[in-house]
Amino acid sequence: MSTDFDILIVGAGMVGAALACALAPSGARIALLEQAPLAPFDPASPPDLRVSALNFASERFLDGIGAWSRIRSLRACPYRRLAVWEKLQHPFSQTEISSRFNRTCFEADQVGQPHLGHIIENRVIQQALQVQAQQFANITWLCPVQIVRADLLSQPPRVTLADGQTLSASLIVGADGAQS
Repeated sequence: MSTDFDILIVGAGMVGAALACALAPSGARIALLEQAPLAPFDPASPPDLRVSALNFASERFLDGIGAWSRIRSLRACPYRRLAVWEKLQHPFSQTEISSRFNRTCFEADQVGQPHLGHIIENRVIQQALQVQAQQFANITWLCPVQIVRADLLSQPPRVTLADGQTLSASLIVGADGAQS
């Protein structure tokens, strides 16, 4: 069986699901493929260690695609200060160089904001984006699926799934991390 789409997005993590949500208003026929479903979010579970520091621009983007309120309803922690530094070694010895030049600090008060952004677990972002993607009628959610073959030189490019189904699209986006 063969199915045609305008866009195939392989990987429904933070990047793939966000891209699908951002492209959905265009009316393009989108297939969003993911190998395995996420475990349901449990608010009683301890926070995951894999987090992202999202700034205001990221929050506005996520709000624009309809996912920000869902993320906030799950779990998010605002941050007011962010420091970034680099551990430098002296070029001719093993001595560490410490100076004000290898450290930068940002504070919400400096920009007249109540906070700089939010620290959010990656799985929370992914969960909210996947739920949002499933709200669009023009996004076909395929999970769990396994791609066994990709023919990127054919016109249009195609992928074959383990169940024998063939999907084609003018554009195939690899958004499955190291697997891309």
